[in-house]
Amino acid sequence: MDTKVAPFSLPRWRFTTWLCYSGPDVPDDIRVALIGSLFGTLPIFAGGVLNTIAVSVAIALRDPSPAFIAWVVIEVVLCGARLILLVAAHRAARRGQPTFTDIYLLLGVLWGASVGYGAFISILSTDWVAATLSCLSAAAMVGGI
Repeated sequence: MDTKVAPFSLPRWRFTTWLCYSGPDVPDDIRVALIGSLFGTLPIFAGGVLNTIAVSVAIALRDPSPAFIAWVVIEVVLCGARLILLVAAHRAARRGQPTFTDIYLLLGVLWGASVGYGAFISILSTDWVAATLSCLSAAAMVGGI
């Protein structure tokens, strides 16, 4: 049985190349494996999506202000886009085609920013239950993001 993982394309944009730079002495096969790990952590991705959407919805139910409703919408849109791109990237990798790595990395950065936005507006709201929930969630998400 062949357990080899399909290769994912390396980033091409200047920003994403810089973001993923692993040093001058890293062989190309290791670079490809590192990029592949971004696409291969499906349980972490699923847990992160469930966590961020659940926390944003719970806090928006507690305080249905425009800022919190916007956070829910941002989370749903970003997580949905990342899921669609993740599925498309896996399909493209199996066919030996480019895997949208730059866009996926950019969406990952935006997702991290959205988690930070949620923590920020929760703290600004002075609802310390919401602030605690969002900050604990953000801290737990750091590794997965």
